Amino acid sequence: MPYINESLKERAKSAPEGCGELTFAIQQVLKDYIGRQTECYDVYAECIAALHGAELDLWDRKMRDYERTKCEQNGDVW
Repeated sequence: MPYINESLKERAKSAPEGCGELTFAIQQVLKDYIGRQTECYDVYAECIAALHGAELDLWDRKMRDYERTKCEQNGDVW
């Protein structure tokens, strides 16, 4: 959970540094989105789908090449 110091919360919303602040910033976006909707299952499912889509996109566009490079540099573990 993103339990960060109160003094860091404003910075985290626009320029997060580190995992806790990044998690806080993402959750603030979700909180704002959910707050503008009528509470229902579909809204929560949309949030989960958006997070999953972002995760897949990050993996496909950034992590796959990074992992491949590291495998070539350091040897395959399999």
